[in-house]
Amino acid sequence: MARFDRRQIMMGAAATALSTALPAQAADAKGQLYALFDTFFDADLSDSPEQATNLGLDTGAHADARSKLGDRSIAGWRKDRAEPAARVKRLKTIDRKALSGDDAVNYDTALFQYETRAAAGAFDYGAISQPYVVTQLYGAYSSVPSFLDTKHTIASAADADTYLARLAAFATVLDQESERVAADAGKGVIPADFMLDKAIAQLTKFRAQPVEQNVLVASLARRTKAFGDYDAKAAGLLTSTVHPALERQIETLKAARSKATHEAGIGRLKDGDAFYAALLKIYTTTDKTPDEVHRLGLEEGAEISARMDEILKKRGLTQGSVGQRVASLNTLPGETYPNTDEGRAQMLAYCNRLIAELQPRLPTWFGVTPKTPVEVRRVPAYTEAGAAGGYYERPALDGSRPGAFY
Repeated sequence: MARFDRRQIMMGAAATALSTALPAQAADAKGQLYALFDTFFDADLSDSPEQATNLGLDTGAHADARSKLGDRSIAGWRKDRAEPAARVKRLKTIDRKALSGDDAVNYDTALFQYETRAAAGAFDYGAISQPYVVTQLYGAYSSVPSFLDTKHTIASAADADTYLARLAAFATVLDQESERVAADAGKGVIPADFMLDKAIAQLTKFRAQPVEQNVLVASLARRTKAFGDYDAKAAGLLTSTVHPALERQIETLKAARSKATHEAGIGRLKDGDAFYAALLKIYTTTDKTPDEVHRLGLEEGAEISARMDEILKKRGLTQGSVGQRVASLNTLPGETYPNTDEGRAQMLAYCNRLIAELQPRLPTWFGVTPKTPVEVRRVPAYTEAGAAGGYYERPALDGSRPGAFY
């Protein structure tokens, strides 16, 4: 389940105490609302150890999160499916009419989030916000190695020990997802053939890496030189537990691939049209129908193409479609970086230099600017063949880690 970040929802909430001149009913409603937000937030940190670490909150009461990964089992998924509807019921016990200003906005925001996720959770396959458990774009096989490498900080031997605990848990979550993939396949819920081909290729590449070069071992070795023989311990876990789980997942996906078709749309699935509409509401936060959003996309695409056509013509590129002319730019000197590690490093340096140059100008155009910096980073090599064209990871709440765009 995508977790509810209480601090984001409460952003901008009035800081006045409940003992001010608010009517008693409003004070009660406000107090109930934020107490409930606290309850939801604490539950989310307990249920999602990765989220606790991502936010820099895997300390104190949630310190045990540092040695755990979230439950991705069928039972855990069923719990995630039921949770949004349960939270809607609890929110509706609060008198909405007694709230005003930021408090009312926070209530409405939370209610909308849980209502839309409850609607998506009504379908008995996928992962609430997506129709499949594992594809070329997502799955524990890609998210956990990146998480351990970039989010799990190591400043002591104890931190290295919790890393090893999470590495061992990685095999468990792989098997949990494999079980769900097989269960969904039994219901006819199978990703398109090309999606599975790329996922299998990425898993196979990750499994085939020499142990000492695998990011799960290399990352720990790089950061624990002063703490002992942790790279050997990680290598042992990788070969004894993680590799077999990766192999089992590869076989599970291959079994699903034998029944896959080339059709990518989820309209072919049970209640697929309704599931699509539910997901659309999550991602657009509107009541637009799929057809309306499709028309909007076509209109926006036509407008963008027309503007690109003007720019290309000014550069003397007049022959062929807009797409063909844009593709031709890749053949012009000075328009692309070399398709090498060095070329990628040059491109990343260029993008981060642009961010640094733009940062001082943001207040001219925006009333509120981010306090935490953002970096552009390379997609991990073991997932770049099938990863999305670009994606963002938010920073830690305590500012210890910047946001990152891959």
